[in-house]
Amino acid sequence: GTHDLVVIGSDSGYIYALNALTGDLFWRFLTGGNVRAAAAFWTNATCTSVFIGSNDGSLYAINAATGDGLFRVRTGNSITSTPVIGTGNSSISGPATIYFSSYDWNVYAVDPRTGVKLWTFMATTFVIADPTVLFQNNSLAVYVGDGNGLFFGIDGHTGKQLWQYRMGGPVWSTAAVLPASPGALLVFGCQCGYVAALKTVM
Repeated sequence: GTHDLVVIGSDSGYIYALNALTGDLFWRFLTGGNVRAAAAFWTNATCTSVFIGSNDGSLYAINAATGDGLFRVRTGNSITSTPVIGTGNSSISGPATIYFSSYDWNVYAVDPRTGVKLWTFMATTFVIADPTVLFQNNSLAVYVGDGNGLFFGIDGHTGKQLWQYRMGGPVWSTAAVLPASPGALLVFGCQCGYVAALKTVM
């Protein structure tokens, strides 16, 4: 089944799905650039989909069982971030959205069923890190940093900026979420040598 899959990218441009127990090849899928991002899985009533970015600037949705392409989401530059699935509420069965970042300076929110872009948020330069998605007090927020040292809080529903925090160097790391009372702590590193912990209350 699809739960036994390991999906990896390669500099050949292929995405490989391997049997997790034996290493046997299930399928491979060719993109137009090297693939250095990790994959994310999402299951609905129809199938389990694999989402993974390529340096050809596209996020690919692939049927995990067959290896058939479902759709691609084009951006303006390489994608090395891992897509993050957010449900928009406290239940994993709620409406889902895929969030990912691109070297084209943007963070994207995409419908996983259709590939339709729901919103785009433009940072000030390259965005490499995986977005962090946090559901809190009936609100959904996306957090990510960019190469100019800005760390953004973004409304997960609308793509509007909530706030920004400036560090002393590029922020390439993905923020970890630690519980705090009230709210949560977003912990991430910076090339300036500091680790920051920002408290968020929504």
